[in-house]
Amino acid sequence: MRSEELAAKLGDLTGNREAMAQLILQGERAVPAVAAVLLGPPSSIAEPRCLAAEILGAIGGEAALSALIRALTIHDVRRLDPVLRLAEEAVRNRAAEQLGKLGNRRAIGPLIYALAREGVRGAMGALAQFGEPGGIRYVVRRLEDPCDRVAAADAVLRYGRIAVPDLAATLIELKPSAEDEALMSMERRAEAARLLGVLGDDRVIPTLEAYLEDSAPRSAARGGAGPAGPVASRCAGWGTATRGGESGPCQHGRGRALHGRAGIDGGSQYSPPRRRRRAESRATSGVAPAVRRCPPGCRDPGPAAAGH
Repeated sequence: MRSEELAAKLGDLTGNREAMAQLILQGERAVPAVAAVLLGPPSSIAEPRCLAAEILGAIGGEAALSALIRALTIHDVRRLDPVLRLAEEAVRNRAAEQLGKLGNRRAIGPLIYALAREGVRGAMGALAQFGEPGGIRYVVRRLEDPCDRVAAADAVLRYGRIAVPDLAATLIELKPSAEDEALMSMERRAEAARLLGVLGDDRVIPTLEAYLEDSAPRSAARGGAGPAGPVASRCAGWGTATRGGESGPCQHGRGRALHGRAGIDGGSQYSPPRRRRRAESRATSGVAPAVRRCPPGCRDPGPAAAGH
């Protein structure tokens, strides 16, 4: 069967997988027909064009590479309605993923542009696969977006310790200002602190300790490290609870950075601002779940726990 006929079958939900396999077997002679599908007009159904991106990624070669690069920015998603925009973003992400798998460094510049200017989420993982340092700062910026935060964190961890300088830099960047920091800025900095802890680079310990002592009430670093300040560092790696023979997270679960270094999950939720913590404390009653025993002198403001 001709490549054009097989490419047309990518839109057939009952036979597109078979068509995909045959196109891959045809190799580079199928690239023009498959590229025409990938670079076609936006559609509310993204699967045919996503499959086209996967086929080009499997075939490889310069022509396939060029088509995948064009797919990153060929359509202006800002002009599309929400349904078409969502589908187009899925196609862009799939194209970016395939560029990462191909491993041709000619894609690095377009991927950085797609991430920095177009917000293509899939470009973060692709750049991390390349280990391209020039993309780290753009990945770290996406920690501020709740929709991209998980993908950005995964990409940072894939980069490894070469991402530490950019994470440390974003930790001290308060937006829009130090006096009135926005919630998304606090969450970005809290996640940066957690990632620094997970990466476990000893060079950042002074930076993390400095932010444990931060006196600004809206500081994300303090919110991420827990209101107990230095006590949280002593709780990291502390013994497990013994009440009822159960174990549980330390009462200072908000000590994200230092708990990350000790291999303890500090919790997936970010500590709220001080006024919300006070309200929650007043509203909380009863005995807390099993906790890790904290050291003497612990003054956690949360609910009393049997382990204390």
